[in-house]
Amino acid sequence: MGADNGGSAEPSKKRHLLKSTRARIYIVVAVLVSASVVTVGWELVRQERGLVFSTSTDEREYSPGEQIRVSAEFTNFGFDSVVLTFNTSQMASFSVYASDGSLVGGIPMLSLQVITEKTVRPGHSVEFGVTWDQIVFGPDAPTGAPVPFPDSYYIIAHAMSIGFQGTAHTEVFTITGTESS
Repeated sequence: MGADNGGSAEPSKKRHLLKSTRARIYIVVAVLVSASVVTVGWELVRQERGLVFSTSTDEREYSPGEQIRVSAEFTNFGFDSVVLTFNTSQMASFSVYASDGSLVGGIPMLSLQVITEKTVRPGHSVEFGVTWDQIVFGPDAPTGAPVPFPDSYYIIAHAMSIGFQGTAHTEVFTITGTESS
């Protein structure tokens, strides 16, 4: 009889061990996902099931007056689709900073005053872009003044979705001291 009890208790132990191992794996995966988000520097403010907001420029070095393509991207690393709602057709706003952290100004954009929804499926991204002509628009600069060069800059993007407040910044890029031809 002792052999029967030991035999029937063994599968129960295995099931308990299996369940606790699964829980540990889920916790490790959650910690790894959280750590990678923090390490990379993304800012996730709401529980959007794996949604990451990022921004980038198309190059690392530009000539004075050359157009700079800036994009913001919502990427879904989760398992469910995420619906983002915006009050306008503009999905992000962009501010330019000198490498010393001082605000240079905003990048002006035209947008339609219409509620816009974007669905981000698992494993997919939705991108929003703007082109910056290196013109400064800000409280301390004359409207339409060219940005000082040579210097290094970065751009901060602010997600404009209702319910998802994310902020991300580009890597530092340089505007060289020679005119483009």
